[in-house]
Amino acid sequence: MTSFNLKISLIVQIIISGILVLSCDSSSPSSTDGDNNNDFDAGLFPDELRGPCPLDQKVGSFEVSILDTYSSIGGYVSEGMVPSNVPKENMVLDECRLLQKMNPECSPACESGQTCDLNGECIPYPQNQNAGAITVKGLQEKVTMNPLDALNYFISVNTHPIFKEGDRIYLTSTDGYAGKLKLYGMGVGALEVLDDHWMLSRGEPLTINWSPPGVIGKSRILLNMNIDQHGASPYRVYCDLEDTGSYIIPAQLIDALIDAGVTGFPNGRLTRRTVDSMQIGASCVEFIVSAPVKAAIKVAGVTPCNSDKDCPGDQTCNMVTHLCESG
Repeated sequence: MTSFNLKISLIVQIIISGILVLSCDSSSPSSTDGDNNNDFDAGLFPDELRGPCPLDQKVGSFEVSILDTYSSIGGYVSEGMVPSNVPKENMVLDECRLLQKMNPECSPACESGQTCDLNGECIPYPQNQNAGAITVKGLQEKVTMNPLDALNYFISVNTHPIFKEGDRIYLTSTDGYAGKLKLYGMGVGALEVLDDHWMLSRGEPLTINWSPPGVIGKSRILLNMNIDQHGASPYRVYCDLEDTGSYIIPAQLIDALIDAGVTGFPNGRLTRRTVDSMQIGASCVEFIVSAPVKAAIKVAGVTPCNSDKDCPGDQTCNMVTHLCESG
């Protein structure tokens, strides 16, 4: 090969190498990689996770979830708490709390880009922040997410379920608004509610049953129950439970929930999950690995409705409360 041809050959190889390097440098908001565990050091995984953030300190959350037909990954980090997202705790019984959503009012109304605080004063609305590039490893495919235009994070994954029960999972970030994040989670098993529905009756405790986990002692159950869909400041039952397969909600808590108001179609949800969190000054960011499922709820003596057709006999649908009532 002549000297001229050799130089041409080297130039072509350099160009091809450059093209390959550029093709591997993706500027898209997120990416996935089937090689998920090459640099995962299982020895760094903690014996116990740190649990959820206090409700009045959570400024960020990332969650990996498996649902019926797909898996999802997303999250955010904000510069502060939205006041209406911090519930008021009205009752605590065992592992359950009765929480009230607060809807503060300001007069005059707040301007665009503001929100009303609990003292009735307008404050700047807390904005999402750039938390850096988020990487989640230990899944069935490695995931890297960059912030979207709204500075939140979301990615569609090809694999479902994205994790298996018992998988050790961890989330890290490059240096961002909250510094370098390092959070842990564990794959949880799919969840099934074993009750046909939950019937809420005054003076009676409520027993709930669900499918037990395959890995004992790692996951917990989060119960959310709301029977006041159209209230100005609705209450909900919020329970953080051991994942044993059953729990009895005290009658006192059921009575307090019913007394707080019943409107619309009740909403119930169980979530099997692990939660880890990091304190960042006076704020907190958490990482959830979850398998949520809806639960059917009925309230004794109450029929929810969207029209008169939903009501028995000669009852009609009150379109304010979305409950059937006698004329």
